[in-house]
Amino acid sequence: MDQLQALSRGFAAACAEFGPIRLAVPGCATANGLEHVDPSVTRRAVGVDLNPRYLEIARARHSRLGGVVELVAAPLEVCAFPPESFDLIFAGLIFEYVEPEALLRRIAFWLAPGGACCDRARSASTPIASPAAGTATATGPSRAPARRNAAQSRRGASRSGRGCLG
Repeated sequence: MDQLQALSRGFAAACAEFGPIRLAVPGCATANGLEHVDPSVTRRAVGVDLNPRYLEIARARHSRLGGVVELVAAPLEVCAFPPESFDLIFAGLIFEYVEPEALLRRIAFWLAPGGACCDRARSASTPIASPAAGTATATGPSRAPARRNAAQSRRGASRSGRGCLG
């Protein structure tokens, strides 16, 4: 299986598992995998990439998604989203091109309560971010299952991001 197929499958699995209403794809390039976005579930899908040509290809490839897709031409180091903007952040191959800890801190800030960040097709058992604290790590102990995190968030308890980095 080639890299694009693997990324597409990982993206599809993450969308199926987490059912995001608000999705971000940092380093989206031509938006491989957005074909798996279900606009009846996902109301906002934001792709960010440095290359405006890639984003034009992405726009043409995924025109069926209409206003659901927002494409932003910007470096991730300066790209600004409000806190808790996304339920799922799919960071396919971006960590190879940026300073990982800095991006993880930004992702922690962008994740909504109970949100998830995945790269490629890894399992959801290892956390990478704690949105409440604004911290992030690539390793750490397992968090409670997603349902418990969501229930805690609804009760106003401290929230933690569920992650897919393993």
